[in-house]
Amino acid sequence: MRNRKLIPIPAFWNGKSQSSKMTEEVHGLALRNWWQYVDRNNYASFYLEEEWANIEKHIGERIIKDKKYTPAVYALQKARGKFLVATSKKIHKHKLADFGLERLLAEYENLEASWINFDHVNVPPWLFGGEYLQKYLRKQLESLGVTEEEVGILLMPSKLSFSAEEELEILKVALKMATGERTEKAINALVKKYHWIPFGYDGPDLYDAEYYEKNVREIVAKINSREIRQKIKELENYVASVKEKQKKLFVKYKLSKELQRLLGIAHTLSEMTDKRKEYQYQAHVAFHKIIKGIAEALNFDPLILKYVTFEEIKEHQATPKKIVQLGEKRMDEGLLLFWRDSQFGILTGKRAKKIFDEAMGEITGSDGLTLKGSVGSKGSVSIVKGIVRILHSPKEMDQLKDGEILVTAMTTPEYVPAMRRSLAIITDEGGVTCHAAIVSRELGKPAIIGTKIATKFLKNGELIEIDMEKGTIKKLAQ
Repeated sequence: MRNRKLIPIPAFWNGKSQSSKMTEEVHGLALRNWWQYVDRNNYASFYLEEEWANIEKHIGERIIKDKKYTPAVYALQKARGKFLVATSKKIHKHKLADFGLERLLAEYENLEASWINFDHVNVPPWLFGGEYLQKYLRKQLESLGVTEEEVGILLMPSKLSFSAEEELEILKVALKMATGERTEKAINALVKKYHWIPFGYDGPDLYDAEYYEKNVREIVAKINSREIRQKIKELENYVASVKEKQKKLFVKYKLSKELQRLLGIAHTLSEMTDKRKEYQYQAHVAFHKIIKGIAEALNFDPLILKYVTFEEIKEHQATPKKIVQLGEKRMDEGLLLFWRDSQFGILTGKRAKKIFDEAMGEITGSDGLTLKGSVGSKGSVSIVKGIVRILHSPKEMDQLKDGEILVTAMTTPEYVPAMRRSLAIITDEGGVTCHAAIVSRELGKPAIIGTKIATKFLKNGELIEIDMEKGTIKKLAQ
């Protein structure tokens, strides 16, 4: 179960991709059963547990035994990711107001095909294989006497995430401002490179020059140029520091070349997760531009088109009222998109909600007072106590007060400002290669991931205690 707030399309493309024949051709297996439910309060994807376990084992074993598999898939991901970004940039250059409906639909179809062509290559290794590989590596390393903290160091990615790269570049602009240099060009370069970060799947937020100038001025107001230089140095030395620690552990425990190779693969899977967002979020910005153009051509709200598939738009383009009726019904009553034995179907209303409620009812694993997850990042302390703040989307980040514990379904790049202000991070989803784990390690923040139900189990304002040794979360008396 994956539970978070999204609008159906383009999130729906995930299911379309992972249940496709293309996924099976590249990875040997694909999901034949996948449900995606959405209403005004929920978005959830759920699967058959046995099928998920079979694919997890298949991909995990292939990662471990086939030395060519992960490098080949990563190379293919980068090539197709660059093509997807290039396709998206072409769309941004067009004046879509000059396009007729047929041309706009062609742009939609081409972008969706490019997105899926990228996604089916990228996702299975880290989504299915990442946890399997992590468990295998932990077992091997623990048998050699490697401590939990040292395992965490060995699993740290050996490259900065793009969120950390963005932070580094912001600090460099802040240093320019603090030392009296002009910053207009540097701020515009930040906008050009990272404007898409807050867009996520659904937007519509984008970073602009005003956003970055405000960020830079806040840094300069809080710390002096010497402190800014120190922060820059720490980030620039982060990767070298991690690699040095890892090399020492290789020597200390005499890790075999094979174990070192597999640790490198774990790092690659983290990079694949990070790069996926970098490529796809830029495509989502382009997609938003296309559906705005289509909606203007058909004279209705663009949001309608996020509840109707491309095939349905194509079928009913001559009768726009039918598209509006479909979209509004699904927005009002709930929508279930599903693949059952690889056959696609759509349900709405009570039938859709019943399936969602049944799936949610099967979630277990808590005694009402404690909850367990995996340690994504240990941070610097063993026990963390703090107040819960549940965020259902990045748009709610202003609700998080400095020093509160951020609880969310999963983090994405838009959440990074809130992650920096938080005391700790807790997520429903994720494994060792997830965004929350990667960025929390870079920030030195404690993080518990993969709890499945933290956003349901906890409530805003509750006092909790997190045991970073055991990965447990305990509710405390107020």
